[in-house]
Amino acid sequence: MDETDLLDDKSNFCKDCTGENDEYCYVCKSAIMNDNESEIITCNKLKCSRKFHKLCMNNFFPFCKENCPSHDCNSCKSKFSISNADSLVYCIKCPATYHQDACCIPAGSKVLSTSQIVCPRHKGDDEKKLKLKISNIGWCFKCYKNEDTLIKCQSCPRSYHNECIKTLDSENNNEYFCECITDPLPTYNTIVWSKIRNYKWWPAVVMFPWVVPLDTEKKFKKIDREFCIRFFGTYDYYYKTCEQVYRFDTNDVKFCVYKSSSNKKLSEAFKTGIKEAIEMDSILKSAYVTMSKFKRITSNKIVAPVSFKNFKKELRLVCNCKETDENPCGQNSNCLNILSFMECDNDCPAKEKCQNKIMRHKLGVKLTVIKTDSRGYGVVCNQDLQPDTFIAEYLGELITEEEHEKRVKKKILQKNGNLYFYKLDTDVIIDAEFYGNESRFINHSCEPNCISRKIYIDNIPHIGIYSTKFIPKGTELSFDYNMDLGKKCLCGSTKCKDLMQNNGFSKRTSLK
Repeated sequence: MDETDLLDDKSNFCKDCTGENDEYCYVCKSAIMNDNESEIITCNKLKCSRKFHKLCMNNFFPFCKENCPSHDCNSCKSKFSISNADSLVYCIKCPATYHQDACCIPAGSKVLSTSQIVCPRHKGDDEKKLKLKISNIGWCFKCYKNEDTLIKCQSCPRSYHNECIKTLDSENNNEYFCECITDPLPTYNTIVWSKIRNYKWWPAVVMFPWVVPLDTEKKFKKIDREFCIRFFGTYDYYYKTCEQVYRFDTNDVKFCVYKSSSNKKLSEAFKTGIKEAIEMDSILKSAYVTMSKFKRITSNKIVAPVSFKNFKKELRLVCNCKETDENPCGQNSNCLNILSFMECDNDCPAKEKCQNKIMRHKLGVKLTVIKTDSRGYGVVCNQDLQPDTFIAEYLGELITEEEHEKRVKKKILQKNGNLYFYKLDTDVIIDAEFYGNESRFINHSCEPNCISRKIYIDNIPHIGIYSTKFIPKGTELSFDYNMDLGKKCLCGSTKCKDLMQNNGFSKRTSLK
């Protein structure tokens, strides 16, 4: 069945779209007019009156208690409003909704348009005839004990002891569906366990469709819901459905260790695969925690009640530089604005030859965010940098001192020691936690190769990061946070002070 047939088939549309006004379950699409009201759930969201059988909701969307699944991304579980509905995709066969993002849309989804999919919960007629089997693990997923008397999930490879599970309601008492119903479906670029024939359970990564080699696509006759995985260690490709894999967990490694055999090559490949999977899983988890909170911006984001009125008006200077000067408004040119830590404006006498509009024109250098061994993320330069080179502006939300204190208290309660605050002016703080650029990842060092500097543009202060010496390409950048944290410093410098201390400055604010 192609996309045209799917869209022409009225069974794929809800009864609101087909013009039928009878009340129906939004999951199974059957009428509920004469059903017991105690067995019906009505969404309590404003402007939403969808109804569901309680059994349908428990079996397919148990994470939704009072609201229907259309109000949460079923993968990342974050909530959204009508205002950002244009960035969502909807399954045309059930109320499943996802962010319009490759990391949220389930692997194996059939994409119909920019806003419509058929999610992997729905088997096609061809697949039903094939009757694909699920290989279940031979140990209890809860207590990790290896025994024969295990109850096998009908929707994923997990198995459990009867005493270790809380059985969900099911229309068929012979079927058991475990917590996989509440877990997100497998998504692209995630690590999973999978099994082929009589081989051991093996770690693999779910591949984005556009990076799968063409010869691999031609080799396999895949069904609609299947997605490509690549096994670690052997680097072989295979196609699986969401029921035939489960998310990677290091606790399962001890049950999957490949026993020594005459096939030493395969045994070594498995050991390599486990090592690679653990390393990649750690990187992906760390990247999700750090990067998912961060939205890239190119200028500071003002948060009310902050406004330009918060900033003191400084004396506006017009320099004496000329177009004919050897180095107009450049370093060592005695430009009045440079000496006053100001950038020239459009009235500069040097006109287009002016070299003091670098931050205004966002002429920073190209940077790369890297994963360090012990200090989270860091930043390296993609080119050689001469001394006093403008690298980047430190960007973020501009908040008041009062809002800053609220956020600090919240961090203390959450025991979150990741700080992105920078004092910009008397009552204005930059917070780069949720909005910023690559400069937010620059680490502290007791022997830094960069410095932060306050520069005024049209009487508005900005924070620029500048090199203090020649920095070779590929070198990690750092500057002194000047923070009094009593926190162990990990910069690794021979001049390290062991603890991050306040050197008398109050540039980067700290948690007390």
